Amino acid sequence: MEKKALTYTLEIERHDDGYLAYFPALRGCHTWGSTYAAAVKQAEEALIGFLEALQTNGENIPVERPSAPVSLGLVVELPAVV
Repeated sequence: MEKKALTYTLEIERHDDGYLAYFPALRGCHTWGSTYAAAVKQAEEALIGFLEALQTNGENIPVERPSAPVSLGLVVELPAVV
């Protein structure tokens, strides 16, 4: 069986009560976390489950073509300087 690496963009939106994490290229693959770190971890688990379900059901796995090479994306919130 041939293995191939797939890359998906993860979007994370901050809300008053937590963080929404979703993959724009994978309609329906989204999750929630009370913290940013929890949202990232939940997103990883959601992605694995989503792709496994597609494969189990014999559906095509979407391939995202990033507009720029990305190895890691981070959002850093720094405290305000007084």
